[in-house]
Amino acid sequence: MKYYLGIDGGGSNTTAVLADESGNLLGMGMAGPTSGHFIGHQALIHHLRAAAAFALDSARFEGQLDL
Repeated sequence: MKYYLGIDGGGSNTTAVLADESGNLLGMGMAGPTSGHFIGHQALIHHLRAAAAFALDSARFEGQLDL
């Protein structure tokens, strides 16, 4: 089974979703903004990782992702 992590970052928040290869939504996570115009590089990375981690946690995902 393949899994897909999609991330949409913007000026006000970042949303991440985890879905399987059939398109079933398994988990979703949100974090702060990822717009490089408003925040620094470290905050951008932190928010991307946080949104992804929240999505994986909400899906109770224990597999391995190839990033």
